[in-house]
Amino acid sequence: MKRIEFKKLQKEIVNEGITLELIEKVQSSGKYSPAMLQKGDDPVTLVKCNNESFWVQLEDGSFLKEGKNLMKFDLKTCIIGRARYWTLFSDIETSMDNERKSQAKEKEILKEIERIKADVKKEAETVIEKYREVELYAGIKKGSIINDIIKSLNPERFELMEKNAIQFISDHPQIKEYVDSIEERLQSEDYDSLYISIKTNGLPLLLSIPNDNIGVLTQFFSKDKINDTLKLIEGQDHIQSVAMFNVNKRYL
Repeated sequence: MKRIEFKKLQKEIVNEGITLELIEKVQSSGKYSPAMLQKGDDPVTLVKCNNESFWVQLEDGSFLKEGKNLMKFDLKTCIIGRARYWTLFSDIETSMDNERKSQAKEKEILKEIERIKADVKKEAETVIEKYREVELYAGIKKGSIINDIIKSLNPERFELMEKNAIQFISDHPQIKEYVDSIEERLQSEDYDSLYISIKTNGLPLLLSIPNDNIGVLTQFFSKDKINDTLKLIEGQDHIQSVAMFNVNKRYL
């Protein structure tokens, strides 16, 4: 919208509590609806007509008319009307905005949970697949047609893979137990345990934060917030808490 420079406000407008600072805030926000176009009027919904005027939309979706023509309200009137609305209903609007943001965050968190689960599932399947291949080359599992083909086509490569697989098993004596547990958790869809085991090396970490971005720490772990945060995560799955922190970092 076109910006208007307000150098001075009429006395009756100032008496309503409308200031030049509030007028500037309205224009900077770029939000002009709802508004109260006259003192004592009910709030109305404004719809942009052009860069210098608005229409008023009624509750049934139609527009305010004068005769057969839609009524237009100039930008200056609408800016003051928006400021007038703010002087009376800013708390309500802030509450509604916060509610909308909260609902949007909840939707993002649900999507983030599904993203994390899909990522963990894919990584778990990769771990299992790679280890089962190692088992075949190490001779723990017999009868692989693919291995027989590789061995017949390239015996030297097969011998090298076999040697490396045997060495890997020797260097990681508990790897079978670990992979079996991964497979068992995957089959039971225990994504919390999978996440901790695969993503954070067995540590129940909830988030990592760069040194230059501590806003989420202040938001959730400041002195006056930490007890509420602990109560919140106590009733949540681990991945749900991770997703919550991931989403909130995007809003900082």
